Amino acid sequence: IEQDYKQAAYWSQKAAEQGVADAQYNVALMYYNGQGVKQDHKQAAYWYQKAAEQGAMEAQHNLALMYDNGQGVEQDHKQAAYWFQKAAEQGSSEAQVILGIIYREKQNYKQALHWLQKAAEQDQAEAQLTLGIMYAQGEGVTKNNKQAKEWFKKACDNNLKNACTAYNSLK
Repeated sequence: IEQDYKQAAYWSQKAAEQGVADAQYNVALMYYNGQGVKQDHKQAAYWYQKAAEQGAMEAQHNLALMYDNGQGVEQDHKQAAYWFQKAAEQGSSEAQVILGIIYREKQNYKQALHWLQKAAEQDQAEAQLTLGIMYAQGEGVTKNNKQAKEWFKKACDNNLKNACTAYNSLK
């Protein structure tokens, strides 16, 4: 069949209204991107919320981003952290990185290390770089340049340019 976003939006909306989490997520994406419907971030947030409450990991992550940026909802960093946590617990490496960075900024290094390690193990370069920095600076861990260099190398291998610079700067 020919691609028709309006028809897709119509049928997805029908399924979403019946409580189908995948459809709710798809409708949210359509509103967010303006595909088949007029772009509307409030509607996107509404449908992400519905899907997120049913445990849809991608919806939880996207809803967290919307709260973090104040898109379609009032900016609320606590709500953002709540939804990042939900997505991270389900294995979203992107949410794990963000959550790790949030905890690092709050100097809760134990939680930062926990989430960054999980993301780094899933090859998230930003998590690998941040772990390298934490080991290089002794944030929540004993300062360990060898360990820092290993994390910088992994991030560098994942094409994160500033990780390559950090790797080459350590003796």
